[in-house]
Amino acid sequence: MGLSYFYSQGGASRIDDTPWDNALRVQRYTLSALIKLPFGRLVLQYGGDLETDNGLFEDQPFAVRLLTIF
Repeated sequence: MGLSYFYSQGGASRIDDTPWDNALRVQRYTLSALIKLPFGRLVLQYGGDLETDNGLFEDQPFAVRLLTIF
């Protein structure tokens, strides 16, 4: 089990002569669980945004990943 906190800032873009004031600012959390299986590892992740000033708002994303070595 793990709990992560992400803070992303930057990445402003500009079209023509518009100001550079649209920088990405996002605070996000993720709760992860790693399950060891005979054929690999299963990763379950759940999270969400705490605060989004500019950027894409993710409302409770959920991910399932299977990791194997071959």
